[in-house]
Amino acid sequence: MPNVEGGGYFGSAVRAAGEGISASAWLRTLAEAGTGIRRQVGLRLYAEARRVVAEAGEEPSRALSAVPSLAEMAPIATRSSAGVLQTVQVSYREKVTGNIRTVYHTTKSEHGVTREQAITNAISAYAGHAEEYEQTLLGAVHSSAVRMVPVDLGLSA
Repeated sequence: MPNVEGGGYFGSAVRAAGEGISASAWLRTLAEAGTGIRRQVGLRLYAEARRVVAEAGEEPSRALSAVPSLAEMAPIATRSSAGVLQTVQVSYREKVTGNIRTVYHTTKSEHGVTREQAITNAISAYAGHAEEYEQTLLGAVHSSAVRMVPVDLGLSA
């Protein structure tokens, strides 16, 4: 059964999609647990979750309490920046239109933070925005971590 607690409805949908559970079965599971949502909203959220699973692979299902390891982080070349960039996808439902929106938040740190901390940073950053634009938080998922590696291209004169 998908756990609604870790990542909210969105995190639950991502885990269900990653496990191969159908949208209808996921919605039934939520209803049986007493935390159901409207079917139309649930189906839209599940479609977004499937997109995340296709893009992020296994990252959303990794331990929230762990910092991404070097093996889990792809290196990217930069001119001068070093450190770790962790991306979280935060999903909201617009109260007026009912549309689901997903925004990206990046946490930059020297050696990385736990996935849970990156998610907390993202939710905190968008909390005021959600209130201002009348949006309801559906959840957040840690979707990637990359290692920034400074590379000297030898182009200086």
